Amino acid sequence: MLLRVGIDSTTGGFLSPLFKNGKFVYIPIPDAKRESNELTNYSRFGKYVPKDVFYFKDKQKEWELEYNEAVLHHDPNFECMTYGDPTNKGRNLLKLKKNDYLIFWQSFYPFTKDYPSNSLKVIKKIQDGCYKVMAVIGYFRFVEDPIKCWERDEKEIKNKFKKNAHILRKEYDRNTVIINGKCPDSKKLLKAIPLAEDYDKKVGGYVGAEYLKDFGLNNKRFHQSSDIHFLEGLKAIEFIKFINLEPNKKIFDNIFKD
Repeated sequence: MLLRVGIDSTTGGFLSPLFKNGKFVYIPIPDAKRESNELTNYSRFGKYVPKDVFYFKDKQKEWELEYNEAVLHHDPNFECMTYGDPTNKGRNLLKLKKNDYLIFWQSFYPFTKDYPSNSLKVIKKIQDGCYKVMAVIGYFRFVEDPIKCWERDEKEIKNKFKKNAHILRKEYDRNTVIINGKCPDSKKLLKAIPLAEDYDKKVGGYVGAEYLKDFGLNNKRFHQSSDIHFLEGLKAIEFIKFINLEPNKKIFDNIFKD
């Protein structure tokens, strides 16, 4: 299953940086300190994040969260190899099983020079005029079937997954599905593997690059978090091999311009 994660224009208000050599910074979305027991803030990302506010928008409203009030919603967590979700994506996770792969992709801003200031308004204005990049950043291989928190003892879940972003929330949600990816095959990539090259007005988003046709992904939309795709059988195995080759495609030619 391919799933979008990370900071974006409606959950945080900006995009993470991608560099010309393919390296990237994975920046998770924010939680509010008052809602989470997470202690890690955004200071670790330095010049790549706004230092005033984060911006949020959903179907009903828009709001802001002050920088000093924000902590990481570290999900996926590539340090302890867990991912959780209580939403529609959580139900999609239940279609998977032990030894399957959950492949994470993210939207990026092609970073060429430092921002003139670290205000959200300035960062957003610069990023709004850029070509976005949708790219794979890593994957988890399941150690066990997706864990349904409502079927497990709460104390057991909190002890086993104490660093998971959903378990760190002060209000425990027993409807959460958690992925245990603590496996030698799970990894965060050193270089992002772009999935999409062009924006297609007909589908309202970025569509899979032509060179992904062997996997049936060249006509898939990669734009919103609801754009979830599945690979089956040999296609899934071959795709994992493919992204580990860090393919030398000229995929940045139209993105990074002098």
